[in-house]
Amino acid sequence: MLRLYDSWGRPDVWHSVNSIESVHQDRAADEGMICGTARDGFVRILGGTVAYNTVPGQVGLDYVERIENLAAGPLVLGADDKESPWLFRGGRWVQPALTPPWKLEPEENKERSFKNDRWDDVRVLVGPKGAAITVSGSDEYPGTRVTARQSRSRVEILGREFSKLQPSFVFLTPDEEIWATDSDNLSHFSKGKWEVVSKLPEVPSDEPEFKPSDRGEFPLAGNGLLNIGKTVKSIGIAGPPWILIDQENAHLLRLDYGLRLKSPRLTHVPVRENGKLLQVHDALVWANGSLLLATDKGLRLFELRQGRLSAFTIPSLGEEVTITRLCRDGMGRLWLGGPGLWMIDQKAKLAHDFSELPMTGSLCDVVAFAVDPRRKDAVIVSLGLRGILFLSATPSQGR
Repeated sequence: MLRLYDSWGRPDVWHSVNSIESVHQDRAADEGMICGTARDGFVRILGGTVAYNTVPGQVGLDYVERIENLAAGPLVLGADDKESPWLFRGGRWVQPALTPPWKLEPEENKERSFKNDRWDDVRVLVGPKGAAITVSGSDEYPGTRVTARQSRSRVEILGREFSKLQPSFVFLTPDEEIWATDSDNLSHFSKGKWEVVSKLPEVPSDEPEFKPSDRGEFPLAGNGLLNIGKTVKSIGIAGPPWILIDQENAHLLRLDYGLRLKSPRLTHVPVRENGKLLQVHDALVWANGSLLLATDKGLRLFELRQGRLSAFTIPSLGEEVTITRLCRDGMGRLWLGGPGLWMIDQKAKLAHDFSELPMTGSLCDVVAFAVDPRRKDAVIVSLGLRGILFLSATPSQGR
């Protein structure tokens, strides 16, 4: 038995129609009831009084694709990082200033007949200590590229240059080193400048499943090199080597380098079952150095050293369920997302199905998860077009 507490911010409030989707008895009050509504989440009705759990303010994004935890609070980002992100701080939504002021390099000023007043390509990254790193670029190729860090509410410029770097393809490793899969190369930010350090990995000849992607403005597949998208992130905090996941193209990567970042090398990590390459949508560090994978064939445990794959079954979940997103909350509990939302009680081997919550279930896929830093029993869920769900699942006392 779980008590659920729900509050959420919606980007589409102006065309959201409020309606009651479910009615539940309020166990805390004999005459009360809890209603699940389409617009305001859960509301409690008792003695003619309505109590709302909705978060004050709304997220001004058309689509919420990522959730990151800044030191100041949860940060939500849209499908394009150049849209102003929103920060949940002090119980309300605010828009933080993360990118440096618009200013072109002299080389670009000489070649332009007009000037925009904002960055055209932006990548926002958050390190393990909650600091924001941004890479911003003009609309020219090559053009002005500025790498910056938010420090104590100030934007500190780490480097400026005139280059061909594509900011959208920048990623961060847990040691706070900044990398980019730029064109056919792996690039690294060091001493205020971006430099090419190695080539991207080649597509192995025995893997015909790989095809050049037509997604994104700058597809990187070509010349026999592996296609790497804009959604590369690290799995776990132990490394190097770092295990990465490219969620856009659904495969694992490995980034190796020696002392003082010597000889960096990015390689593909194949995940095969019965000789067939699986798509990997998400991954978590699991027990004994293994990874829990959300694949196109279901949940799998993957032992990295041996390259061994095994099924990860949850009897109460069902085999037909599609899982594309994974998260562990502050209590170590596993959360699963896809066309639905579940929390797994591993001791009881029970899957708690939250599909009856307002705005979840088959009508809305889970796009992203994040741990809620305010509570150990809670997660933050992106529902894409529907906005953000703050969800805590607290075991009832004595159960």
